[in-house]
Amino acid sequence: MLEGPRAAKGFVFVTADAYGQAAAGDRKLTRSHVMRGKNTRTRALPGRVKGRSPATAVGIQRSQHAAGDSDFSEESHRARTQSELLDSDEDALARIRHAEMVPGAADMFTFIKFPEDIDSSSRSLLCAYFSYMKDEMYPIVRYSRPDTPKTYWFHWAHLDLAYLHSILYMTSFSLDSLRGQKSKRTDFHAYRMIHELNKQLSDPDTALTDSTTIVVMALALIAESFGDVESAHMHVMGLKKIVDLRGGIESFAIHPLLQSKLHRTGLVHSICTGANLAFHQDAVSFDSAFDSSPELARLKPSDASCFSRSRSVVRTLERRLYAILKDVQDLSQLINDSHDSGYKIREMSLEDLITYIQSRLLMLEFEDNDIFPELLRLSLLAFLTTIFWGFPGVKFEYPRLANQLRQACMAFTPSTTGESYLFAWALMVGATSVFRGPDQTWLLQRLCPLIRDSLGRTWFEGKNNLRQAMWIDSIHDGPGIEVFNQCLGEIGDRIQRDLESAGVQVYPSTSATKVEKATGLVEVTLSDGRVIKGSQILVVAGRKAQTSNLGLEKPNTLGDGVPIPVNDSLQVKTIPEGWLYAGGDVNGRAPLTHSSKYHGRIASNAIIAQASADLLALPQVIFTSPTVASVGLTKKAADAVGRAVRVITTTAGTIASRIHADAHEDGWAQWVIDEQSQVLLGATFVDRNAAELLHASAVAVVGGLTLEASQHAVPLSEVYLNLLGAAGL
Repeated sequence: MLEGPRAAKGFVFVTADAYGQAAAGDRKLTRSHVMRGKNTRTRALPGRVKGRSPATAVGIQRSQHAAGDSDFSEESHRARTQSELLDSDEDALARIRHAEMVPGAADMFTFIKFPEDIDSSSRSLLCAYFSYMKDEMYPIVRYSRPDTPKTYWFHWAHLDLAYLHSILYMTSFSLDSLRGQKSKRTDFHAYRMIHELNKQLSDPDTALTDSTTIVVMALALIAESFGDVESAHMHVMGLKKIVDLRGGIESFAIHPLLQSKLHRTGLVHSICTGANLAFHQDAVSFDSAFDSSPELARLKPSDASCFSRSRSVVRTLERRLYAILKDVQDLSQLINDSHDSGYKIREMSLEDLITYIQSRLLMLEFEDNDIFPELLRLSLLAFLTTIFWGFPGVKFEYPRLANQLRQACMAFTPSTTGESYLFAWALMVGATSVFRGPDQTWLLQRLCPLIRDSLGRTWFEGKNNLRQAMWIDSIHDGPGIEVFNQCLGEIGDRIQRDLESAGVQVYPSTSATKVEKATGLVEVTLSDGRVIKGSQILVVAGRKAQTSNLGLEKPNTLGDGVPIPVNDSLQVKTIPEGWLYAGGDVNGRAPLTHSSKYHGRIASNAIIAQASADLLALPQVIFTSPTVASVGLTKKAADAVGRAVRVITTTAGTIASRIHADAHEDGWAQWVIDEQSQVLLGATFVDRNAAELLHASAVAVVGGLTLEASQHAVPLSEVYLNLLGAAGL
């Protein structure tokens, strides 16, 4: 099962015949890795995973203790492993600690008899798995309730040694991913899992059991999700053989959840390799998934008006794609409603719904010239990969799907406003799910202008527009904010670096889910499972616009915090006649104190004549210490629209002698200038007096002035003087 001459990549599946005997070549392969003192050759990581975190490599690499010149025994390794629970391991456990976990996790299973004695480190891993990890590996579990007790999952752990070590391996693997460092403990559990699995596959009494099936299925899912296509194919073929020998997928009906997970493994395999669905035998039907059962029909959201914008575009493309799109949109709304209300959906209903939708997407085919329908099909597949399988803190690889979606995005050029909107959504989905790696310049070049033009200039506005296509807040907000900030959050990135250099620990793209007192400290549980402690907690409450119950008859009913959609003249989009205007925080555009007055002037002028709001030149000030003030374009935004720009930056240490005298050196200033015309396009100031420093730059940006034309007769501000000097004036 370990690396060998027939499979230099990742895992290898070794099966047995009806009499429990493996093929001669497979027995030789197994002996070469299981027997001590054999195969001392050290193998490097496969090329595609070199340089990455060791925890993301699918292949189980031969660790030092498995080399032929070392004295390796299971007993001696257990003794060493018991002393290897380092502080970093404890920290990693704390980062994913679930609210139900209690101190002394290692003592929870002290009196439970397992197939072999396990140490405190392994008991801690089991506690992490059964209290948190098992559910987090399947995100949809957060929104569902089990149909029947699932005690058999734990029951198998103290009967089946291969299954026990598969749990310990996956949990340790996930912790390694969080730490960014591979541990000997993970290698050990991988070795034991494979060693015991080989023994079970060679025994007719255990080769086809549920627990053996689950171990093979886990190996297939891990290999699939980290892009090891060759190993994944071997595991799925072995898994398919087990299923066939048991009488087909129907034989697992006694455990419907296991049956559903087998379907899921086949779906992931099809996404990764393009192969036919391994366990799907139903006739192809593209009717609504919600109509497949009375219970699903009851779950279907009654109000889908928020999706009218996107549906009007897809309705004209292709009937089957339109039916699937509606199902995925209804699914996303169902999950959002479940998260907001706390209502749990019956587990198997949700599993069947996702399986039905995804299998239809994989069966749907388009001609090569149908670029936009294929782009949407691939985007829907990428969207669903974030729902049904994952490790906390780990972004899985789907190289085939990522490559297909990237090619479709590169080949497509939107021709209408509706197509631009859905294209922006598709790029956001790809960026938050399957696109990864250092070279994402093409993605930012296409996405950044679309975000501003089709989604909005603030995350509040952008998220609302994403939800009108489909977006699951509790799953996609974290990575979505990160992508949004890459395009429009240049200032925030620099401020975060400044805070971290001052010793402030920043947790981006997270929110607090629980706060409690513990032994004189305050513990805050974050949305990603991490727990932070401190002596005090400062809560800074945000604000949201009150847009519900306004007494308006025509606009769609809005909940509090949902911005009223407006055009550049601030006319409400849901009123075709254009008689209603919305200004200030309620429209979600530049929710700043002074922008409300500006919106009022725009609306009143628009009623009399034609006027529109130019929010690009609207100054924005954040009154922190130091104050942050900005106007116009940032460097990233200018690059996204194809403007050749010159950036001039000065830091506090080079700005002015007065700053040194006042002992306030925590600031910087930046101008973004058109390289050809020398017109000032944008300015950012981080300084105690940033609000005052911004005025002259704001005038220059609004008026389209060059640097030379915007010079002061007497430059009293040393910051301004130094910027002009850096510009060569």
